[in-house]
Amino acid sequence: MLLFSSLFFSFIIAETALRILLFGDIAFLNKIPILAKQRNPAYYVDGNSEEEFGKMACHLNKKACGKKDVHPLLGWTGNFSPDNYLHNEAGLVGSRRPVLLYGDSFARCVGGTTCFQDFLGADEEFSKDYYLLNYGVIGYGLDQIYLLLHESVGHYDNPFVIVSLMTEDLDRSSLTYFNGQKPHFEIVNGKLVLQRPLMIEPQEFFSQYPPRITSYLYRRLLYSNFLKALLPGQVISFLKHDEYYIQKKIRINERIIDKIIKELRDRKLEFVFLIFHHRGNLYKDDWRDLFIREMLDKYKVRYIWAKDIVRGYDGIENDPLYIPDGHPADLYNRLISEEIKKVVSE
Repeated sequence: MLLFSSLFFSFIIAETALRILLFGDIAFLNKIPILAKQRNPAYYVDGNSEEEFGKMACHLNKKACGKKDVHPLLGWTGNFSPDNYLHNEAGLVGSRRPVLLYGDSFARCVGGTTCFQDFLGADEEFSKDYYLLNYGVIGYGLDQIYLLLHESVGHYDNPFVIVSLMTEDLDRSSLTYFNGQKPHFEIVNGKLVLQRPLMIEPQEFFSQYPPRITSYLYRRLLYSNFLKALLPGQVISFLKHDEYYIQKKIRINERIIDKIIKELRDRKLEFVFLIFHHRGNLYKDDWRDLFIREMLDKYKVRYIWAKDIVRGYDGIENDPLYIPDGHPADLYNRLISEEIKKVVSE
């Protein structure tokens, strides 16, 4: 009993101390490197599965609370009208056939890199007959990609549609928050039901919906290297409920992909899926790769599997595939642009 009581009260004291460190806003504690390091949300939450990651990030750093202006459908927007979803460069298409590229930051391009519309716009053979409108938006999940496609594709006469996604966009579809308040789908009676953003100020959002974490100390231990060395990976995965989250993502995303394909086929449009992969997934497949291939093969959909194209160019000196933050570099974008040209022009 004495041992049990000592452990229990030690846990309570440690939990309280950790909460004070995380949320007490005590300036001098944050100046101690080893303590300041503990304020990283990744030490407590899986950012690919739990929206508590975004909530913790906001509580720990007000700059991470997202934009104040929340779009009523998409959460946030890109290079198009937030009112009617017409692309800002739609007037430049003229008599050419529009090529609509949807996706996240891998489609949008970041870091000052030369993007797909730049490569293809400079290609005289391509630009004579086609004009690429880039609808990529940083931070989008597959749910937002679908909603934007649904609202915008009808603006164009016989467009060729490229539905791109980075494999981890599947993770974002079940989240209500990712870089800001966002829409998400829930499955009700076997059907997808859209839940729109709440349209409230970021600070108010996090006041009303704080992180639902019972013990930060337990979470810190669960995500620590110490536990990784102590327990088998399968045990840690079980404790993190990884399989539950994977199945949840699969159920939602298979219905979203089904809706995308059905809508494009009902409209009798030509389209292709473009699948991007981050640097850590260039030489291995995970459940996302297997799921996407299975879905696209099931529907007999044509797709561009980006890592099959770019892998042979990895390691070329002074011409990297990725920029330091993990997004595609010029070489990557050029190789995919060449593949887009080939597919569109067939």
